Amino acid sequence: AAHLRTVEELKEARHQLEERVEARTKELALAKQRFEIALRGSPISVFSQDKDMRFTWVHNAPAGLSPEMLKGKTDAEVLPAEAAEKIMAAKRKAMETGEAQELETNFELFGRQRSFYLLIETLSDEQGAVLGTTSVAVDISERKMNEDQLRLLLRELTHRSKNLLAVIHAIARQTASRTRS
Repeated sequence: AAHLRTVEELKEARHQLEERVEARTKELALAKQRFEIALRGSPISVFSQDKDMRFTWVHNAPAGLSPEMLKGKTDAEVLPAEAAEKIMAAKRKAMETGEAQELETNFELFGRQRSFYLLIETLSDEQGAVLGTTSVAVDISERKMNEDQLRLLLRELTHRSKNLLAVIHAIARQTASRTRS
């Protein structure tokens, strides 16, 4: 009888665990769906790398790159050398210190100048051992292009304003030289 009671209790515990797992699985699927909707069509890429700095997971890769092109590779194998070294140094620092790193980097990718803002954080297990990094890369190329255009327009405006002031100054000087009062 005790054995049968224990078996029934185990069946009930198993049933409760299965219900909890099912509920958590649905919650996780819903969270994943929200995550994918939030990033779809955005200039935001999210990826993880292991301690050897090899890509293990990529979501919403930058234009021209795909998760298959990145997985198993390091930044040095995918990006121009100068940009890769700068990014990898920030990732090493994040893993060494445990502190999030932020940086902005510019490089040419597939014949086009690109600018990215990166936020790099460590990925750790329950005991605090560093497993690698998780990074968010925001493509700010368009914003940088707009800023450059605005700078150019401001320089042109400054130049034209100075020219106009020079003309006004010359008119005033000519007028002053021809009058007695």
